Amino acid sequence: MISRIPLMSASDPASSSSREKEIFMAALDVDDPFAQAAYLDSACAGDAELRARVERLLGLEADSRSFLKPPSILRKGVEALGEPDFDATIQLAPAALPRQAAPPPVSASAANPDSPVPFIFGRRIAQGGMGAILEASDCKLGRTIAVKIMLSEAACSEDQKQRFIQEAAVLGRLEHPNIVPIHDLGRDSEGSLYYTMKLVKGRTLQRILDDLRHEDKEALEHYTLDRLLTIFRKVCDALAFAHAQKIIHRDLKPENIMVGEFGEVLVMDWGIAKILDGRAEISGHDALAAPGSVSGSLTGTLEGAVMGTPQYMSPEQALGQVTDMDARSDVFSLGGILYAILTLRPPVEGKDVWEVIEKVSTARIAAPTTYGATTTGKGKPAAKGQVLEAKKITPLPHMPGGRVPNALSAVAMKALTLDKARRYQNIAAFSADIEAFQGGFATTAEQAGLAKQLALLIKRNKGIFTTAAAAWLLITGLAVWFVFNLRAKEQRATQAEVIAVQEKETARQALAKSQLDLAEKEFERGKFVEAEKILGETPESFRDANWRFLQAHSRDYTSQLSLGVAKGSVNRLQFLAQGDRFAVRCWGGVIGVFTVAGRQIGDWIPVSGGNYDAFGIDRSGDRMAFPISASEIAVQEVATGKLVGRWPCEPGESKNVILSPDGGTVLVAGGKQLIAYAAQTGARLWSQPFNGVLPAFSPDGRAVAVLAAKNGLDLKIQLLDTATGAVLSTLAATADKPNMTALQFNQAGDQLACLGEDEVILWNAQTTAKIRALHFPGETVKLLSPGGTTVATISGSRIRLWDTMTGRLLRSLHGASAIVNDVAFSPDGKLLISGHAVGVPNFWPIRLDEGIASARVESSGGRRVLFGRDGAGFYALARHTIAALETRGSVQRWKFLSERLRFLDLAEHPTDGSIVLSEQNNKTLIRLSSTGEAAEAFGSSANPSLKFNRSGKLLLNTVDRAFASAESGWAFRVAEYPSGTVLREINLPTPLQPFATFCLDDAAVATAASAGGITVWDWQANKPLRQIEAAQTGSIACFAASPDGRHLATGGPDRWIRVWEAGTGQMEAAFRAHWEGVRSLKYSPDGREILSGSEDGTVRIHDAASGEEKLAFYGFTAPVADVDISADGTLIAAITTDGFTQVWDRQISSAAAQLPKVAGAVEPVAAASPAAKNTPSTAPMPSLPKKPKSVLSKDADGWEDLLAPLTPAKVAETGHGWTLKDGELFSPATKFATLPLPAEVPGTSYRVRVKLRRVSGQQVFHIVLPVADRMCGFELEGRFGGFYTGLSLVNGKLGKDLPGVVEGKQVHDSEPHDLEVTVRLDGANATITTTLDGKPLYEWTGPTVALRQAKPWATTEPGTLALGTYAGGWAVSEVKVKRLPVE
Repeated sequence: MISRIPLMSASDPASSSSREKEIFMAALDVDDPFAQAAYLDSACAGDAELRARVERLLGLEADSRSFLKPPSILRKGVEALGEPDFDATIQLAPAALPRQAAPPPVSASAANPDSPVPFIFGRRIAQGGMGAILEASDCKLGRTIAVKIMLSEAACSEDQKQRFIQEAAVLGRLEHPNIVPIHDLGRDSEGSLYYTMKLVKGRTLQRILDDLRHEDKEALEHYTLDRLLTIFRKVCDALAFAHAQKIIHRDLKPENIMVGEFGEVLVMDWGIAKILDGRAEISGHDALAAPGSVSGSLTGTLEGAVMGTPQYMSPEQALGQVTDMDARSDVFSLGGILYAILTLRPPVEGKDVWEVIEKVSTARIAAPTTYGATTTGKGKPAAKGQVLEAKKITPLPHMPGGRVPNALSAVAMKALTLDKARRYQNIAAFSADIEAFQGGFATTAEQAGLAKQLALLIKRNKGIFTTAAAAWLLITGLAVWFVFNLRAKEQRATQAEVIAVQEKETARQALAKSQLDLAEKEFERGKFVEAEKILGETPESFRDANWRFLQAHSRDYTSQLSLGVAKGSVNRLQFLAQGDRFAVRCWGGVIGVFTVAGRQIGDWIPVSGGNYDAFGIDRSGDRMAFPISASEIAVQEVATGKLVGRWPCEPGESKNVILSPDGGTVLVAGGKQLIAYAAQTGARLWSQPFNGVLPAFSPDGRAVAVLAAKNGLDLKIQLLDTATGAVLSTLAATADKPNMTALQFNQAGDQLACLGEDEVILWNAQTTAKIRALHFPGETVKLLSPGGTTVATISGSRIRLWDTMTGRLLRSLHGASAIVNDVAFSPDGKLLISGHAVGVPNFWPIRLDEGIASARVESSGGRRVLFGRDGAGFYALARHTIAALETRGSVQRWKFLSERLRFLDLAEHPTDGSIVLSEQNNKTLIRLSSTGEAAEAFGSSANPSLKFNRSGKLLLNTVDRAFASAESGWAFRVAEYPSGTVLREINLPTPLQPFATFCLDDAAVATAASAGGITVWDWQANKPLRQIEAAQTGSIACFAASPDGRHLATGGPDRWIRVWEAGTGQMEAAFRAHWEGVRSLKYSPDGREILSGSEDGTVRIHDAASGEEKLAFYGFTAPVADVDISADGTLIAAITTDGFTQVWDRQISSAAAQLPKVAGAVEPVAAASPAAKNTPSTAPMPSLPKKPKSVLSKDADGWEDLLAPLTPAKVAETGHGWTLKDGELFSPATKFATLPLPAEVPGTSYRVRVKLRRVSGQQVFHIVLPVADRMCGFELEGRFGGFYTGLSLVNGKLGKDLPGVVEGKQVHDSEPHDLEVTVRLDGANATITTTLDGKPLYEWTGPTVALRQAKPWATTEPGTLALGTYAGGWAVSEVKVKRLPVE
């Protein structure tokens, strides 16, 4: 393969190329660097441009030697360039391949599923420097396949192996009829990588074109122009599909298109394909070439700085501008293939590769109509090394009339345009023009006028026009009829185009839906990084309510804590008793104590032992015990670092140290010994064998729980006296698995848990009776909550919380970006902190015990929950019971029991507060007073569901499947209250519509069917007013009307809520509401919010207009049967299908959802401890006092001009060397020169616009950006190790090493350019995007705590925007900032 830099124009290109080659080859033979430099000084004779090109080639030569043995590919490629023989092969000696003379014949009977080998290698089809394609026999299925195998794997780097695997992975993604399918990826018996694919028998398109050029009779008969264009459109279909997967081919040419024996068309050789989303790039030094092909030829594939086939590559590809390549680069190459189809020659020809690349880079391509076929005689192929020169027009044997149609010539030249913006912008548009030509229509490329359009119309309908002309002589009316008939035909064609566009759009929507389905699957698997990546790749046009739901729930943590210094992964966590601080143990042997607000207490404490070993903190949080060395234990005060005690212990590298709650006793568990020491003196109290399970102190510190013995799966737990080690009691159980890890008491001390790999065993610590054992397959049990009601498990980066009573899932915590090592509950159980493989702990509000009232009405059959009029009480209805409860404290006011089988529904009268109940097998309705006293029954109960209108004068009685399984009728009734007189009864049509509610000021009743569909009835006139089809609503499981009756809301198993305008039937909103189906709905009293309950056990509040989720409530282990909201909107109630009810205060829950308030950077607040006196201090430099900022005026669009208040004197005051002259800022020639600007933007989203130009050299332009409470820098033209554009420092990594960095120069001239940077805050995260001259340039999204400001660019005041340059070279004429509203 040949690495090649773009050619520079010269007065004599041939002479310049020859001289460059001569000097390069001579310099290669000079080994001494100083001697080589002296030779270049002499040979280049002051020609700086020539020397730069030669030095670049020498650099590439040195790079190639990192993985190739001399002579390198580059050297051989340069040697080949000077030769007239274009068929010279440049490749490495391949390793020996297992093969046989010919593959054995295969047939259906040859299939053998028990074959000991998968396949047998046959003849070699093609081979390159790193790989070969072999024909092989599939021994198991009895078929012939192709196998690509990697050669000389031992000499390959990991990167090259990964590229081979990535190539197979891309082919696996490209499942399309016109792309060669891949079967398998693996290793052969010798350990070499391979993948198998379909063996395609046929001819390449290049072979077909060669036969046409040689005027082969059979080829001319079979491959007409229309047939060739059809083949070309199939190639377009394959490329369009690949582009939809964000993959470009980069090596399209006729040789890589296979036409099979049965007409199939396949695009081959994806070896240097590129994935546009940046995840991988399949390229390198492993492109395959057929034996005898030319690696350095015009048709061979170049690799290195320039990759692809010179005669078909795009200009940006020829110039090595990798970042500029996109789908339009393939459009250019496809244009070259069309050019070859039309002219039977490539679009560019030349004497050597350099000339070809130079022509390609400038798009010096003659139109296809300029040249004709070039042959050396009929049926006579070109001689070896012969260059095909352009000729004047001669008849093309495969073209009607021997000439290229102007329309096709225009299409080819549009694709071959130098400017990407003027090419076809996608493959579909290109293919559509070819289809238009074949159908007799004008193409977009030729810009056909009216005369041309008319000519094509006549040509398309030649027979019709002939008949019309004859008819015109007979009668004018008949001609008019023909014109109208023709017009109708054109309209049908247009309609067909519209349908085709609609079908394509449907396909795109299906693709987007599949992406979202995949993202949701990744959420379910706990692969949050992958899920977020998929969401980020979803096109803007498909980011619907489903996407917004997934995006909103992609991160459940409220904040992250940066540890300030690189302390590695967080392996152990422990909350202190105060609840506002915690301790972490990090990889590398250090412990630190922090507040949840991000403030460090004391300094880092170096410790000994394993990275995952436990450490101890007492109940007060004042003292900590830890191994200070392999043979010493220390106890010190947390706040001051003062040593309380230090004594020798049993030597050993791994030690778990636990401190008793009162701080008086230290347990050291390591090796095979468990030893108790007096914390004050270090005296040894007692010891016993250690069986690998961490012991636990009881909350009062008087007892220690230890695993005394383990016999297989049988466990013997003993409670020992802390002071003496005497046995107090014994507990026993049998585990399911042997890997138990720790013992833990709950906060009350009445429960003891033994935590294992995926199970937890619970005992009553006082009676020693086993309570239960819970199992969580696929999870690792980590911790019991302080109250003992919840157990936390981890799996990869997922955290789950489970109910210890039922073992049911309470909540999954989404969004951890790295593997979870440990978790810790706050003492009040409201907060969880997690430690990860990256040193950034996450804070998670638990949200499970926020209820202000709760009760279990019955063990099953929860049906309805309803707030009383005063809001001080609520009603809960279960199968056999209705209970009236206080909203705060769960005090039961009264209870009423069913005398028959079960209750069906209840409704409260809106004015007198009385209760109406429907009961199974009771034909009348039950009436209760607000105090629970039974009144006289009234009316009739034909159906179970009850609803009052707003005035309370009407009662709606209907079937509601949510509350009845044995319906007595399929009609709804409107009855007068309190008489019970039926005013109207309406029999519902098919499909049955069991849900009903008053709407439109009680003048109408809306009904809904379970299978979908809504009907709005004028109940007084007994006629339907409006219908909404089932196709629009989907299946319905719940139905609600707004308080004013103008809007209807439906929810169903598809997890969506849809809002309809009752009067018009128009859908006003639709949004994804839950992870599982929606079972219940209720409007807020003001109609602005919708409350929903789900199968997943959650309750959520949504904005009724936008669907935005405002607040969620957790804690249920069963589906939510019903929800309600109090009259003042402050309280939320819900009841589950298992009869459990709970009430929440919105204000309390809103505050809990934001815990902790802030987590930021670490700032030590106490002196270093004696045990850590050698640890470097992390205390920040003191900040300077802030100067008052200038008051900035805003223009009509909200932009603030930051240069307006500056004067030359003010700029000079900065002391950094910037100057202001004629309204333009000039940077000094010093390094890291910053200029603070008169604007502070901390804690807000904003956009800054800079108009800049380069005045000398090529140096760094830097913008200091405040992001929330952090500072970071954005660099244009960064120079650290090469030009790059992006953020300068994230998580301690330099910008050039970060994903998404933009490589290469961006400013190539001295003209003014507009640089715009947008900073958007989203909770604990931020998104930073930049554009240059209005075109997207760079984007980063992540936690704000990851951002850093490189010290050399530090400004005098935090939160201040600033400009910066390195070694000058820039002028700035405008700087404006605009503060953005919160989204």
